[in-house]
Amino acid sequence: MNTVTRALLVLLIFLPLFASATTCEEATLVEALPYDEDLTHTGNNDITSANASVCGNASSLYLGGNEALLRYTADFTGELNIEYSGQTWTGLLVYAGCPTSGGTCLDGIGNSLSSKSLQVNVEAGQEYFILIDTWPEPPSPIPGVIRIEGTAQDPVFDDRFETIPEPFATPL
Repeated sequence: MNTVTRALLVLLIFLPLFASATTCEEATLVEALPYDEDLTHTGNNDITSANASVCGNASSLYLGGNEALLRYTADFTGELNIEYSGQTWTGLLVYAGCPTSGGTCLDGIGNSLSSKSLQVNVEAGQEYFILIDTWPEPPSPIPGVIRIEGTAQDPVFDDRFETIPEPFATPL
């Protein structure tokens, strides 16, 4: 075996150990709310407990199966309401930032039910990732529907100027 062949063989064997998940770039883009669509999944398990965190009541085992990942940049500050229905034994997690690149897990739920929902606070301009992942065994697809709605926060008014100060209340 020549040197070039050995180098290629070593590269092919060890490269997958150092490659990071590419699903954040390939995540399904949520362009506008409300969003009500059938899920598409990557058909693989790029997001795992080795490269992403869990929160809420979701076990790290929910990062062990097939997944679907959506990306949304909030155009408002308020609450994001996410509902999923379809596959049993799934986890629904929401991250501020890419889950495999240091994103912060905001909330998560994982259970055997085929429907689940989460509400998280969002800020305008921040990118969020919504992950639906299955239990490792048996390998399951991610069929189902996801619905995402947003509720903008009420603006805060300064009521210091709602009344006319006393010296100016009397007409001249």
